[in-house]
This record gives sequence, C-alpha cells and structure tokens, in this order.
Amino acid sequence: MAYELLKIEKRENGVAVVTMNQPETLNALGVGISRELRCALTELEEDQGTRVIVLKGAGRAFSSGGNLKDMHQSLSGDAGKYMDELTREVYAAVDKLMVLDKPVIAAVHGFAYGAAFNLVLACDLAVCAEGTVFCESFIRLGLIPGGHATTLLPRIVGMRRATELCLTGRDVSAEEALIMGLVNMVVPEKELMEHALKMADKLAETAPLAVRRTKKLLRAYYENTHEQQAEQERRTQIRMASTRDFAEGVTAFVEKRKPKFVGE
Repeated sequence: MAYELLKIEKRENGVAVVTMNQPETLNALGVGISRELRCALTELEEDQGTRVIVLKGAGRAFSSGGNLKDMHQSLSGDAGKYMDELTREVYAAVDKLMVLDKPVIAAVHGFAYGAAFNLVLACDLAVCAEGTVFCESFIRLGLIPGGHATTLLPRIVGMRRATELCLTGRDVSAEEALIMGLVNMVVPEKELMEHALKMADKLAETAPLAVRRTKKLLRAYYENTHEQQAEQERRTQIRMASTRDFAEGVTAFVEKRKPKFVGE
C-alpha cells in the first residue's frame, strides 16, 4: 500500500520505523492518518522480515491528538457522524497496537495529547525526549477520554492517578511520566532516535516466537485468574521447549556464542 501521511523505513536488522508525517498539522490524528497507521501496522505484522516497530512523529511533536480543525468544521454539519467515523479509525489503530504480536516502541518528543497519548500507552515500550508533555486533554474539549484511555491508563498508573489525569486534563512532564511508568526512559531530544533504535536493535535479536508468546501472556494477565495465568504460562513453556529457537538458545549458551533465532 502507498502511504501519503506516513513514512515507513525498513532497516536491514528487522527494525521498521513508522513516522507520522504531517508536521504541518503536528501529526494530528484525523481519519486519514489513523487509517493509514492501522494499515501500516497490519502490513508490518505480516512482513516476515520485520521483528520490531518504532513509532514516531515528524516535525515538532509526536502528535497533537485529534484534529481540532476537522472537529470544528464538523460543527457546521453532523458532528456526531464525523465523531463516529473518526473514533472508528482511531480505535482501530489503537486496537492494532494492542494486539500486534511484534513489539512496538514509541519514540516521543514535543507532546502527545489526547488520542496520541493513548497511542503511546498502547505501545509496548516508550522512550521520550526531555521536555515532552503528555496530556489526556479530552476533558478540555468537553469530551470523555477516548482511544482506550479508560482501559490503558489505569493499568499503567493505577486508578487514582488515571482518574486525576482524565478528570483534570493536566499536563504531565517527561520526568513525571517516567516516575508514573508511562515511559521507560527520558533522554535528550537529539539522542531520542539513537536510544529508541538501540532498544529496537536489542529486541530484534531476541527469539521472535518467544516475543510473540510473551506479549500474548502479558495481555492475558488482565483476563485470567492467578491460577489460569500460571497454567497458561506452563503450557506455553512446554510448547516452547519443542521450538528450534529453544534448541538454538541452549546450544549457543553451552557453546558460548551469540544465538541466531529464526522464529521457529
């Protein structure tokens, strides 16, 4: 598929970089860019050569969230119809991030407001630049938190903090985001992609099948009882013992060399 609002760079080591490329709108999440993001993630999920994805924004910011100009224009027509179309595409993009079987790293700079904040929450890992601002800004517009905010945010920061952030719509600094567990590290802006790619390179060297099944288990945690989770882990581990990657990992350890995982 040809993309107009995104750029996709596939690196030789199995890392793909997806760039939201509408800097003139601060990568605002309109219908078009949200649809393209979902399609790009689906394409990369099916690409056997891609093991890790890095998501970033071009220009001054990761993303300003929902496209306010489009929202304002919708007021002269059927605002509900527009919101229906917009939320379908935004939720589909966030849904894809949540179920993707390959790890996704958000590389965030400038700011991530509203739905863009929730894109970051849906990624597996996040690196952000110093000075980045996060905000569940929906309440400022008379909206409820969308894009799976009420699912994702409490899981990461707990219900008390999630309630505060959703009801006040206050800004969260990069340093506070790190303390809350919203991001994994804060780095100088000029070093953002260096650190994100270093993290991606490390993940790309791990066993792909083990990564996919680990992600599945982590997602299952929210639906399973303790006993169910333990049994699912145990049965998955038994299946893992029959894989080529397990044999390679153990053999490489014994032979004191770096393993070469193939995802089988």
